[in-house]
Amino acid sequence: MGGFIKIVFLISAAAFLGALYFFLSAKKPGMYPPRNVLKKRARMMALAGGIAFLLGLFMAALQ
Repeated sequence: MGGFIKIVFLISAAAFLGALYFFLSAKKPGMYPPRNVLKKRARMMALAGGIAFLLGLFMAALQ
């Protein structure tokens, strides 16, 4: 069970890094996807990272 919890936390970290990447990409000029699309992707990745993080905390507390 401990290995699964680590994987959930790694997924959470990857989602947060993806959100940071999309957010910083929205700041660059000349990006192909429009800024609103990049910001929407950043919000969704941050939401997914938050949910995965809370799920990992919940499972770690139950262990």
